[in-house]
Amino acid sequence: MRAQHVLAPAVVVILAVAAWPQWFLAAPQVVVNAPPRHIALIPDGNRRWARSRGLSVAEGHRAGMAALGPAAAAAWDGGVEVVTFWWGSPANLLKRDADEVANIIGVLAEWLPKDGVALLQKYSAELEFGGRWRELAPALIPAVDSAQQALATSHGGSPRVRKLLVLIGYDGQEEILAAAAKVGGNGAAVDRAAFEGALWTANAPPVDL
Repeated sequence: MRAQHVLAPAVVVILAVAAWPQWFLAAPQVVVNAPPRHIALIPDGNRRWARSRGLSVAEGHRAGMAALGPAAAAAWDGGVEVVTFWWGSPANLLKRDADEVANIIGVLAEWLPKDGVALLQKYSAELEFGGRWRELAPALIPAVDSAQQALATSHGGSPRVRKLLVLIGYDGQEEILAAAAKVGGNGAAVDRAAFEGALWTANAPPVDL
C-alpha cells in the first residue's frame, strides 16, 4: 500500500482485537479538518486476546472478523471512502498450523456472503481483494465470487463511492517486488505512475491512517 507522504509514512492502525472497534467508534471525538480518505485496519493480537481469556485461537479469529463490520460502518459514517482490512500475510497462511489457517480463511468466507454483503449493500460500497489470496487461500474463492455477484446485482451498475479492500496473503515487500518486476522487466526506466499502477493496491488512494 502507498503512504500519502514519502517522508512521513502513514500510520497503520494496529490494535488488539478487543480494543480496536471501541477505539475506532470513539474516533469522531477527535477534531480534524477533514476525514481521511483511506484507513487501514490490522486486527493484531487475535490469538493473544483469546488465550488471555481462556478461549480458543479459533474464537479469537472469529472475534477479530466480527469487529470489522462496526469499524467499517463507523469509518464510512465519518466520511472515509476506503477501508482496508488486512487479514493475514503469506507467512500467516504458509507457516501456521493447518487448522488455524483453515479457521482464518473460514471465518472470512462465512462473513462475506451474509454480514459482509449486507454491510456493503447498506453503504453502497465496492468489495476488492488484494494479495496472493487466490494462490494461498483458494477455499475463499467461492465466497468472494458469490459476494461479488450479489453486490453486482444489488447495485445495478450504480457508482459506488466507498470501498472495502481486503488484504489476505498480502505482504508490502512482496507487492513492491512484484510491481518492480512487472514494470522494470524490459530494462526501461520506470516512472512513478507506471510503478504505482502496477501495485496490487493500485485502485485505492494512498493510506492516510
